[in-house]
Amino acid sequence: MALIPETDSRRIRAIRYIGILGVVFCHAIQGPFFFLNGNFFLSSEYTLNDNFFGLVHSLIIYGFFYGAVPMFFIFSAYLQFLKPRDYRETVSRRVRSLLIPMALWTAINVVMLFLLKYGAGIIFYPKLLSSTDWCLWLKALFGDYSRAWVRGTHCPLIMYQFWFIRDLFILTLFSPVIGFLMRETKRGIVSLIVFGAILDSGCRPVIVGGDSLFYFSVGAFFALHKIDFFAVLDRYWHWVFTLALSCTSVALMYIRYDGNPDPDAPMLIQVSSTLFLMKLSGAIAAKEKVFKIADALDGQAFFLYCAHAPCAILLFCYIAYWFLPDTVSNVSVAGSMLAISVVDTVLCTLVGIAFKHFAPGVFALLTGNRKQSA
Repeated sequence: MALIPETDSRRIRAIRYIGILGVVFCHAIQGPFFFLNGNFFLSSEYTLNDNFFGLVHSLIIYGFFYGAVPMFFIFSAYLQFLKPRDYRETVSRRVRSLLIPMALWTAINVVMLFLLKYGAGIIFYPKLLSSTDWCLWLKALFGDYSRAWVRGTHCPLIMYQFWFIRDLFILTLFSPVIGFLMRETKRGIVSLIVFGAILDSGCRPVIVGGDSLFYFSVGAFFALHKIDFFAVLDRYWHWVFTLALSCTSVALMYIRYDGNPDPDAPMLIQVSSTLFLMKLSGAIAAKEKVFKIADALDGQAFFLYCAHAPCAILLFCYIAYWFLPDTVSNVSVAGSMLAISVVDTVLCTLVGIAFKHFAPGVFALLTGNRKQSA
């Protein structure tokens, strides 16, 4: 069984929590959309299509953190194919580490959503949750979830960030096919070009998203051909190139931005953000004191990922609504969302630490009994 190089393990541990932190910020900044649809948080005179607010919203989601999830797909495939196991054992491990936590957190969120409905009057989520066609749930879980979509969030609504777990598990089921395509160099490169074209075109394969398929395949290619992507990145890709690509991506987004909450975000933005985060992992890993903090927080990454949404963010947005001035502005809303992101991150992390310390069995159950170290 192949061992993960210590330098790779260190880099992954250095950036995993920060990647999840980016996911939290992306979701927190979308919170007002749910409250706008539910007649909360923002006044009817204020619109999220405002150019300034919309552009800031898009810069955070698509400029800084758009590469977090692609990075996780690369890491997951890289670790899976670098440490080959029996197929049945691999699937069994994924059931324990992915599906069981997803089921538990789904049940928790269903209960919490209806408590929020009766305790805080937040009706948007529970209303759609109860009125959604159950066939959409099956499509979102087992079919083309791009056809099971309610504007503003994934449908079924309760899945929210767990679409990543859903796609990762399905890709694990098909990992022998992906491994076959990636194992031979020429065939692998051709397949990656095809998958990249699917992603760039905006098309979605029937079973998983184009981004899921492409970046998982990239990770598999690296592992099967023993390519240390961190070493390649450090040797041939300088910080200057990363910043230049990021600036170019943001400039393109600005040019194409038309005031809508979700602008057309080209693949270039996704790639530049992924490279930025991976380069950042090197800077963190090189500073021993900073790395120790990141490594300690790494043990809470999966718990934070599961716990931060949708209920926690909805509750914090609801609370923030009462602290907004009568006349909301770009500054007050942006400040509120930043505060929501910070509070959500800190409280969920502290709860996770408490569970791990005082109820390790519960913590293990909720996190799939995983060991965060790569």
